[in-house]
Amino acid sequence: MISDKPGFDAMAGALLRGYKRLLLAVILTLSAGCSSVVSHPDEPLTLRLLPPLSDVQQVLKQKVLLQIQDVEKEFLVVSRLSPENTVAVVLMPTGQTVLQLQYDGKDFSQQVFLPGDVPGQELLAIMQFSVWPEAVVRDEYNALPGWHAQFSQGMRSLSWKNQLLLQVKQTAGQLTVMNHLHGYQVVINDLENDQ
Repeated sequence: MISDKPGFDAMAGALLRGYKRLLLAVILTLSAGCSSVVSHPDEPLTLRLLPPLSDVQQVLKQKVLLQIQDVEKEFLVVSRLSPENTVAVVLMPTGQTVLQLQYDGKDFSQQVFLPGDVPGQELLAIMQFSVWPEAVVRDEYNALPGWHAQFSQGMRSLSWKNQLLLQVKQTAGQLTVMNHLHGYQVVINDLENDQ
């Protein structure tokens, strides 16, 4: 495990579960044609990829609901988190593969099984913002000009030059990602966890 401290171990486990949930939600959001971060022509935004946090392997299975205005789309996500890499596969409820992401802390790769480009690296960075420990996220983003990461109990928000981009709310067994820039919400629930 990550630490000999039981409280830290429980927190790390919850973060890893949240990590998987968010990764799935973000992947699904982009597969539906939404981008989570806007690039300005004179100042391109670049979210940072952070190294994996886990010392143990976990397999997570989630049900993801993407809500855009009055439209809802449902996906299944299976993720494997290990010290070597993170792999996430997004599936339609019928079992058809939509997207696969892989990241080992240095190299990122993706396979997209739909037409068009998916900014998978941005998706992963958004997922990391949502679930990595507060101190790491705060150090990475608040040290960069224009960025502001704010935290309160069960809630995180990310702003670029005072424009709110993302809010992430975590409650028992559920993670909700609100993209204020593009007007959608993703709700992620665990189906089962194999540790």
